[in-house]
Amino acid sequence: MGVPTRSERTTPDAPRLGATASGRWWGTAEREDSPMASMDEAKGRAKEAAGDLTDNDDLKREGKTDQAKGKVKEGVDRAADAVKDVIK
Repeated sequence: MGVPTRSERTTPDAPRLGATASGRWWGTAEREDSPMASMDEAKGRAKEAAGDLTDNDDLKREGKTDQAKGKVKEGVDRAADAVKDVIK
């Protein structure tokens, strides 16, 4: 048995490998991803792929920047959730 995929981790009976003391999967199993973070990452992947196809370095760089922005937003969301869990 390997590491569960994201969809397997979000099912109620999923193994809790790496779960926190509260039983949550590092804040991702029981909450949806930030729509803006996901959109930035998807937009970034599309831009990077388009830049790769057209050999446009500026577009590739923009794509990587958008992906990083989405990952930062996701990290901020996770940190905020962790703080909220501690406060409860």
